[in-house]
Amino acid sequence: MSDSDSFVFYFILSLIAAAVALLADYFAAKEFAAIAEKKGYSDPKYFWWSFLLPSAGYLMVIALPNLNGREIGTKTPITSETAPAQTTRPAQVVRGFSTGVMDVPKRSRTTQEDGQHDH
Repeated sequence: MSDSDSFVFYFILSLIAAAVALLADYFAAKEFAAIAEKKGYSDPKYFWWSFLLPSAGYLMVIALPNLNGREIGTKTPITSETAPAQTTRPAQVVRGFSTGVMDVPKRSRTTQEDGQHDH
């Protein structure tokens, strides 16, 4: 491959990479504009900030307070009917996740009767 052929190849490859980056930026900006609209802000500036200066635009949309008075993505508000049932038994936490009701393991009878301690 000659120098002029490799220059043309890398130039075309750079144009394709730039087009793909612009297309990805466009779709990301459209999503952030949709998120801003779900939060109650319909101004197109949130699309343009996200498209032209992505890091600033994304942070701006993330920091917008929700004007709709409900959490985004929920279809029904939490009420006493939709809230989890109350229990007097504590929840068990396994590796950071709650598994619901905790079952306390019972000590063996021989250990309790003999007064032996597990070491």
